[in-house]
Amino acid sequence: MKRRQWVMATGVLAWCVTAADARISAHSPALAVRTTGSTFLALSVTGEGFGTPEPGARVHVTGVRSEAPVALDIPSTDSSLFVWRDVQVVLKLPADLHRARISVIRASGRTPRVLARYYAHDSFDTTATGDLHSPPTHTAIDPAGRLCVNPAFTPTRLF
Repeated sequence: MKRRQWVMATGVLAWCVTAADARISAHSPALAVRTTGSTFLALSVTGEGFGTPEPGARVHVTGVRSEAPVALDIPSTDSSLFVWRDVQVVLKLPADLHRARISVIRASGRTPRVLARYYAHDSFDTTATGDLHSPPTHTAIDPAGRLCVNPAFTPTRLF
């Protein structure tokens, strides 16, 4: 009877250790956003098991700048990190970084490298199309940061 309990306890312990080691993971692709005129590249990595910022935790980024390969290690306490949550890390990288691959590293393990997919965020001045009250410039931002747009896009507002 005791041998059977020992075997079961060993199996449960092995499962727990395996689950803890496999816990940190990153989803592919990471999201890299370039904004026209910006001095940085915004990068977001999602996954599981990133935990909270702690000494030794970091984001490792490899890529290309000025046609030369680079490797960046950004500690979890660095000011270029905007968000470090258990499921997401958001940071600022140099604007001229291309072909980024990212890995989140903690004491409990590291994620496999994930490739960043790049997107361009552009904005355009629409005030030149009419006066300040012409559609679609009826926008407002509420205290929660949500953008509200006038859905009519017409001066008659017949709805």
